[in-house]
Amino acid sequence: MEGRTMFETLLQDLRYAVRTLRARPGFTLIAVVTLGLGLGASLVMFSAVNRVLLEPLPFRDGDRIVFARLQEPTAGATVNPSAALARAWLNDARSFEALEAIATRRGLLRGPDGAQVISRSEITPGFLAFLGLTPVLGRMFSAEDDAVVLLGHGLWRREFGGSRDVIGQTIELDDGAHTIIGVMPQRLDLYEASDVWGPLGLDAASDTTPRSIGVVGRLRPGVTRAAAEHELQEIAARTPQPPIFAFLSNLTPRIERPRDVVDDDVRAALLVLFAAVGLVLLIACVNVAQLLLARGAGRGRELAIRAALGAGRRRLIRQLLVESLLLALAGGALGLFVAWWGVDALARLRPQTFADLGRLGIDARVLAFGLALSTGTGVLFGLFPALAVTDLRIADTLRGGWAVHGAASGPRGRGRARSGLIAAEMALSVVLLVSAGLLVRSLLEMQRAESGFHRPEELLVVRVALPVVGSAPDPNALAPYMTFADQVLARVRALPGVAGATWAEDAPPFYSLPNGRLEVDGSDAPGAAAGTITLEGVGAEHFAVLGIPLVEGRTFTEQEVRSGAPVVVIDSRLAQRLAPGRSTLGLRLRFGDEPWRTVVGVARHVPVSPAMPDHSKVYEPQAVGLATSDGLWHPGVLIVRARGDAAALASLVRDAIREVDGDVSVREATTLDAILAATLSGRRFNARLLTLFAIIALALSAVGLFGVVSHAVQQRTREIGVRMALGARPVDVRALVVRQGMVPALIGLCAGLVASAAAVRLLRGLLYGVQPWDPAAFLAAAVVLTGTALAACYAPARRVTRVDPAIVLREE
Repeated sequence: MEGRTMFETLLQDLRYAVRTLRARPGFTLIAVVTLGLGLGASLVMFSAVNRVLLEPLPFRDGDRIVFARLQEPTAGATVNPSAALARAWLNDARSFEALEAIATRRGLLRGPDGAQVISRSEITPGFLAFLGLTPVLGRMFSAEDDAVVLLGHGLWRREFGGSRDVIGQTIELDDGAHTIIGVMPQRLDLYEASDVWGPLGLDAASDTTPRSIGVVGRLRPGVTRAAAEHELQEIAARTPQPPIFAFLSNLTPRIERPRDVVDDDVRAALLVLFAAVGLVLLIACVNVAQLLLARGAGRGRELAIRAALGAGRRRLIRQLLVESLLLALAGGALGLFVAWWGVDALARLRPQTFADLGRLGIDARVLAFGLALSTGTGVLFGLFPALAVTDLRIADTLRGGWAVHGAASGPRGRGRARSGLIAAEMALSVVLLVSAGLLVRSLLEMQRAESGFHRPEELLVVRVALPVVGSAPDPNALAPYMTFADQVLARVRALPGVAGATWAEDAPPFYSLPNGRLEVDGSDAPGAAAGTITLEGVGAEHFAVLGIPLVEGRTFTEQEVRSGAPVVVIDSRLAQRLAPGRSTLGLRLRFGDEPWRTVVGVARHVPVSPAMPDHSKVYEPQAVGLATSDGLWHPGVLIVRARGDAAALASLVRDAIREVDGDVSVREATTLDAILAATLSGRRFNARLLTLFAIIALALSAVGLFGVVSHAVQQRTREIGVRMALGARPVDVRALVVRQGMVPALIGLCAGLVASAAAVRLLRGLLYGVQPWDPAAFLAAAVVLTGTALAACYAPARRVTRVDPAIVLREE
């Protein structure tokens, strides 16, 4: 019976709350929109954090799924094993219930309109079953299959229109004709979706192929990662590596969970942005709490009547909390619609470094978080006003006053409460402003950082690809490709507006993997650790075309490039580390067990990224025409120096390449300036989002301050009219009103600066060229907030001085 009574009273409170909120649509709309924006932004960022950091893998025993890789002990960089080592692990490891392998590379798809570069993955027969997946159309490979493929879901839709008649059709790839036997699922979770999937061969014949193999497995119950690593190390120690993978002998096995491979910068950025949007939500809650306090000032008589009729204080508080929860749930519903739009916008705007954000969505976990967050915010912004407005003396209130038991309930107490809330939201806004200022300053410093390349907007980087014919060591197989490369250079250099051209192994700024520990003949060379040095193959004209000056020595000759002579050019940063104050010409270097190379020149240091200023490079002469691990031959990239805007040359260069060989695939043609800008896309994304959150927070705080000052002015209209009637100047009245609003704002500013000094330590890993306690960022935040607060206070102050004192006194 008691439970039924409780339920009935709750229904009563709910019906009354609905009537009350409907009776004040303006108040309800403002509160719901404010909460909806804050809750929606929070759901968007939680969706991102959930997708990248929290979401469990949708596989059986997903907590035991791991990647098996190799790690360089000094730098911590990880790489995939060779085919020989992957085969040994799959055959001999007993720490796993299952081990599967995958190799991904680029390929060519030939069609009526020419060849296009596609992504190809080759997998072991049990790979899909391991992931608990089946083809959406057709079947999986069998042991008897030869020259068969499964289409990736995207390619199936794009090239075949999603037709179910593709089964049995033949497609022409870079290594010949293949029969389509199925279509892959759209989502794989652990791996990016490839265009074409085929069977992976891990026999001894594949050992000399210069490609790495991804290994994924499920640990047996009770087996620790350390135990699995120990077993894999024992297997690696007894497995001979082919010469091209000799450097792997210095690496140790590393077991990684899928969430472990999330980039540290991405993890830090997501957590910072999630914290930032949490502050925005807190500010929204503070604003709604102020609305409730202001509204409560006009409900004293109503609450006193209900109390006189027998409602206890707990019942009144519950009634007000039900109203707050209704507002919060309505705001949550609006926030859900905001989140539906927001996750789509975030997925479209996200940079490449946030690849996982391309698969954002509102799932059950996000919905549960939204419900919990809405309920929590309802209690958060509703409890304090409910306590404040119910602490009253019934008789005095019914006589027209507002008699209180505690200091928080009367006009002066409520004014202090609202001032405290203003100070709180101003402090939170300062933290966001300082944080956004630091990220923007850091981004500007990175953009201003010297790239090391002369006029990068005049450099065009062109990637091309041709199918491999023959094996890599076979000079007869490479000869046609070298002829192709020479002919392309001749044609491109003859184009109008071209100042020079050269081939290179990779596109600047060279994000190659480290090549192992560097050894100097006759020295241990401390400091020349792996993870900070890469080996890059370049042509004879490389330094001239890119505008990288030589500090000492010479560059390569054409003969050295064609013969692959054992000589190198090192950058000036590495030269200083190897021989401080001395010449490095004549030094002999090698990576791991590779042949010794002699230093013949020192080039100016060119950082691969402003975020990695100490990453050094060793350049070797590379004969263009190398068979590569991805099954395509490509002489790396063609770098063209223009006499003006390089982008204008793109179509001419494409045509020149196709005139040499119409079967070639030109994958992309981009200016170096655009490539360098793209390296900052992740940091630009972070700075823009945090700045957006800071602007929203500042706007909410300004609206809150404006509302408090306007309410205070309304309460003091008679007093102000009397002051002006007695001779007070409008400027003095405006100063009085502005001072009333600026005091809590400045208190909040000071508190926010102190809080920012502690909070910005979390940003340390995201900053470049800026200290966490950068005075400019703190000063800018203080100026912006002070100016905004002055504007919010001045508007109601200016309005009240336009009122005729005689009219005010006559109305009173």
